[in-house]
Amino acid sequence: MIQQLRDKGWQFYTFIGVGGVRFVCSWNSTQERIDQLVQDIRGAIAALSPALSEIS
Repeated sequence: MIQQLRDKGWQFYTFIGVGGVRFVCSWNSTQERIDQLVQDIRGAIAALSPALSEIS
């Protein structure tokens, strides 16, 4: 999942435990950009397990 998000160009810290990540954004981040991140995270989850993709 981490690599899938990096392949889409997302940058984040991975120093938080095994498999944990920390997303940091600018105060001027747009709602559209945040929505895209959420969509990409959901897509990465769905790629791991189709049952998990039903989580909303």
